[in-house]
Amino acid sequence: MEASTASHRVHFGKFEVDPESSELFKEGRPIRLQGQPIQILLMLLEKPGRVVTREELQQRLWPKDTFVDFDHSLNAAVQRLREALSDSADTPRYIETLPRRGYRFIYPIEAPHEEAKEESGPGEEEAKRGKRERGEKQKVLWIGVAAAIVLGIGLLGWLFYSKRSVVPPLKVRKFTSFRGIETNPAFSPDGNQVAFCWNGEKQDNFDVYVQLIDGGRPLRLTTNSADDLDPAWSPDGRRIAFNRCTGENCEILIIPALGGAERSLGSQKRGDQGKMSWSPDGKFLAITENDPSEDTSRICLLSMETGERQRLTSSSRGTRDYAPMFSPDGQTLAFVRGSPGKRVLNVFSLVDGKAKGEPRPLTIETPQFRDFDWMPDGRSLIFSSGRAGLYNPTLWKIAATGGEPSSLAGTSGYADSLSVARQGNHLIYESFAVNFDIYQYSRLGDDRQNPSRNEHQPISLISSTEWEMDPQYSP
Repeated sequence: MEASTASHRVHFGKFEVDPESSELFKEGRPIRLQGQPIQILLMLLEKPGRVVTREELQQRLWPKDTFVDFDHSLNAAVQRLREALSDSADTPRYIETLPRRGYRFIYPIEAPHEEAKEESGPGEEEAKRGKRERGEKQKVLWIGVAAAIVLGIGLLGWLFYSKRSVVPPLKVRKFTSFRGIETNPAFSPDGNQVAFCWNGEKQDNFDVYVQLIDGGRPLRLTTNSADDLDPAWSPDGRRIAFNRCTGENCEILIIPALGGAERSLGSQKRGDQGKMSWSPDGKFLAITENDPSEDTSRICLLSMETGERQRLTSSSRGTRDYAPMFSPDGQTLAFVRGSPGKRVLNVFSLVDGKAKGEPRPLTIETPQFRDFDWMPDGRSLIFSSGRAGLYNPTLWKIAATGGEPSSLAGTSGYADSLSVARQGNHLIYESFAVNFDIYQYSRLGDDRQNPSRNEHQPISLISSTEWEMDPQYSP
């Protein structure tokens, strides 16, 4: 009997994609999707959360010797893909459009997993098939996707000075376990609080929250119907800057760390916003600014007093500088320079608020580069990258002078957005997880007297951060 072929499917929501066979499945059932639409989906899944440019799509799907109306063909292919995913361009759940730039896959995905290869007889194979079918049916009702920010607690002193190639394991514990998605964690300067963004109990939009690292209920700072993202603490811990995004635009705002009136510092295009960093003296905010005419983005210093912007970097067409981060002493700025196929973590010196010399690359990563932060002594940086596995970014440490990165053992699962406390020896990062809960349908069937009861809305019955499965009623 031949061994069964191993599966490397990528999971997101109710869907699965098999990259090897270029097949799409919904709740275990195949979805007819071929040609350019499935290839576009595979390209988006190769770099989730990052922009796949129209130029990259054209080079992969329509070579130079192909004569075709590219814009029309691409738009039509993306529309067919959205129809297969029941997605919308106006309110995207899976695929976000960045006008004139490209597309981005925005839904959390699970890493591909491999089914065990083993020989089996006809009876065993039938039993396995039945088990898989039951599992798929259960997923329809019970699956829910959640994301938790995980706080790694350990004595990080050895991280500051260790020269060993492999760093000892960190001690990790969960910091949040709310239903929905918590993202963009950022430590307060004293290391006692964490600001983060959560899409709320109704999972309808993101707001900024602050919570003590020792636990307790989080303090909700914003209540706007728009998405509030990317919190960054002021050096004195009294204010938090963040991005408020509506449609194609984002506004840079500042709010007191205990809540209060907001102050605007200007706006920028959505997709160009992201991680921001205060200078240690509190006078500037390092941000990303887009230049549509040159198809680039650059790093700028935004004056907290006047609102004026001063350019620090410049890049070639199609290359984007983003995610600026001041070193603890404010004399160095790190940022990411992205181009098709790679991400480069760079540093350069600052003198009187101006760049001194050209950026110096520290490490060249794949498009799976996620986020980074400085260690408190400014001698090294921690970054998240998929260098050890395409769909499973993990944490790495690299010296500020460059060299070979070393892995941070002990950080489990998918490590994304991160922040290192300047005091207290703490590291926090975001990790995606899939959660199964038990739901109950309060009424089934046709009720003509009360038509509203026929909507069959499930009610949460048993839920936690663990998996609940295989429910059965008593007789």
